[in-house]
Amino acid sequence: MKLFDNKQRIVIFTITLLALFFISACAKEVTPPPPPPAPPAGTLEVQPPKVEQETLIQMRPMVARALKLPEEAAATLPPYLSVLALPIKFNGAGWPADEMVFVDLVIPAEVEMKGLDRARGEDSIGIAVATADSKGRFEAVMESTAKLNWLLRTDWLPTVKPDITTIKPLPNGTYTIRATGIDPRTMATATWELQLVAP
Repeated sequence: MKLFDNKQRIVIFTITLLALFFISACAKEVTPPPPPPAPPAGTLEVQPPKVEQETLIQMRPMVARALKLPEEAAATLPPYLSVLALPIKFNGAGWPADEMVFVDLVIPAEVEMKGLDRARGEDSIGIAVATADSKGRFEAVMESTAKLNWLLRTDWLPTVKPDITTIKPLPNGTYTIRATGIDPRTMATATWELQLVAP
């Protein structure tokens, strides 16, 4: 003995489909939870806050000694070379513990910088990196290679030595330094005044 004939099966199947459609249409849409807030950004300081011609000129004898040049040659050195001997540090506090912090130099639109792809929205170049300690403090140092690449905009020879004949120092001005954590929303900025060439 059959429980349902074919007509009854079709009716039951249709009613079941309609019920499922009605239930799914009436169900509330589940929206994903909002992303967690960004970890707090700490402070950012640049040392020295200003790179002045006077300081660079005073450092020329030290640069001449480092280059093994006679003392009288110091006066002929362009002052901007002294930036290679000038300690440049970026300090911060109040960052998430053990957070990696990337320090970038924001390049104004009118300044040319090799390797910077403005068509892809890039506006800065990385100049230092550090990891915050357990108390959220960090110190990043700008290395000589970064100074040559980004402050002096030097090309490199095939021997992997800087081609000092191609040096084109960044124009004088006030630049923005940006520190960013692993989460790019965790960010702090500071200003940095550069005077690499005579005004």
